[in-house]
Amino acid sequence: AYSSDFGANWNTLQLAMPSSPLIPPVGAQPSYLLGNPMARMFDPAITADSSGNLYAVSIGDNGQNPMNNPIPGGSDSGLYVFKSTPPNYGAAWSGPVEVAYDLPTSVAIGEDPNYRFNDRCRIVADAYITSTYKDNVYVTWIKDRGLQDKTIPGRRPKSDIYFASSTDGGNTWNAPTSPTPTINQVVNDMGNIPTMDVASNGTIYLAWLDYNVWTSGVGQIYMRQSTDGGVNFTDPSGMNLDHPVASINLPPLNLTTAAGANDIVGKGNSGTPIAVNPNNPNELYIAYAADPPDGGGGIDEADIFLIKSTDGGQNWGSPVQVNDDTGITDQAFPWIDIKPDGTIDVAWYDKRNSANDDAWDVYIAKSTDGGASFSTNYLLSDFTAAAP
Repeated sequence: AYSSDFGANWNTLQLAMPSSPLIPPVGAQPSYLLGNPMARMFDPAITADSSGNLYAVSIGDNGQNPMNNPIPGGSDSGLYVFKSTPPNYGAAWSGPVEVAYDLPTSVAIGEDPNYRFNDRCRIVADAYITSTYKDNVYVTWIKDRGLQDKTIPGRRPKSDIYFASSTDGGNTWNAPTSPTPTINQVVNDMGNIPTMDVASNGTIYLAWLDYNVWTSGVGQIYMRQSTDGGVNFTDPSGMNLDHPVASINLPPLNLTTAAGANDIVGKGNSGTPIAVNPNNPNELYIAYAADPPDGGGGIDEADIFLIKSTDGGQNWGSPVQVNDDTGITDQAFPWIDIKPDGTIDVAWYDKRNSANDDAWDVYIAKSTDGGASFSTNYLLSDFTAAAP
């Protein structure tokens, strides 16, 4: 959707549906369908470069969920980028341009070691005119491995984080690479939702949550950085290691609120959005949803927290709670933005107005003191929406 009057009115349009490759990928079976249209698109995200070009990214697949569908096999999937140039500003789009594609499998998920499912993508452009990598565009996402370890007791889905970049306005993309070392892929690593931001000096910061959510209520937030336009990623120490930014309390997926299964989406899958102060490339913020640091709160109490680093991610301060409700309902899916004047805005989904703890509103709060405190929470949504 796009607006030409500062959000007062909106217009909607549908982007072109991608298709599977016209040339059979390596490993394709004889029954592989060339140019087969994708059945659905999901996980959209958007960004803009210094010239006002808009880039949208989305995952496409043929509709078969690789985790939950009881039918043996899994869908093919791909990651696609669209572009809108001035003066269209969202009214017209080119693309899709394929960044990644993985073949379907005809065997049961968990029994095909080569199967991958693209999922949970994010995109960011380097919009700083003084940056060495000005107008580079970056995408990050995960590739789910499905239940490949299901025959081993206690093992559940795993996933790996991937990254790709474009230096020509999204026309072509470098081959996807994994910016995270395998030494920290825990047994039940879900990969979560990797997020990125770019500093004014061109440094890319990538954050994600690593957790064994099926057997433990604790997850670790990690962060890596790239100072060469995404060619290499290291932890803030400059070495090819990973050190947790923070450990947070996350209830296992089978511990839900009164909403039952609907509460799953508000737990480990909430993401860890990262943002950089546009005036200070070393001032970083990560928002996340978790139980309070003391682990209390009963069956839910997933709140929104913010942590801050002033030295490029080498050290992080104590978490500051953003939501101001005193009930036991959940908050989840935070997002963060920092204005040019340093004001920090955090928005999230919130169940505080849901009598049965099964529907969401959107709230926002701001900080004008560098994340030390937050304003009274403000209700953005004009109706309470039922969980999917």
